[in-house]
Amino acid sequence: MRKITILFSISLGTLVYVLVSLFCGQNGLWAESQLVSQKMDLCTNIAKIQKINDELVLEHTSLMIDSEVISGHARRLGFIKDGEHLLKISGIPPQTQKAYSVGKYYKRNSIQFVPEYICKILGLSVCFLSFFICFLVSLTEKNSKKQKVKINSSLVKEFTEVPSGNF
Repeated sequence: MRKITILFSISLGTLVYVLVSLFCGQNGLWAESQLVSQKMDLCTNIAKIQKINDELVLEHTSLMIDSEVISGHARRLGFIKDGEHLLKISGIPPQTQKAYSVGKYYKRNSIQFVPEYICKILGLSVCFLSFFICFLVSLTEKNSKKQKVKINSSLVKEFTEVPSGNF
């Protein structure tokens, strides 16, 4: 009985350690979900920056190839060629230059997890607690068996004694 109790306590403690490590440990499911969330945020930001980069590459290419695009930008800034007249109409708002965003700065968040030593302490605590409980249960069973033996022996004595007297 003693070996089974020790084996049960060690197995239960190991199971608790493994479960806590699996769900809350440094490489556990909780830490993984935090990393996946950070990855999704970074992927979204990278997609936005990639879109801005594509627009800038397109604008750069058009400025390098097409002289009309350069003339259009110069006119918006108020420059004109010789012989041209600049006509500004009041009441119509001027076209605003598109302001490009450079993306959002993401600081690496530290991952929250239960340290390894706490997982081990929990496993050992459950091991010792389960051993103590099993030990107490075995003590109460032994005491109850002793009491039953005392009661049974007293009953046996009562039935084996023959009353003195005439029948």
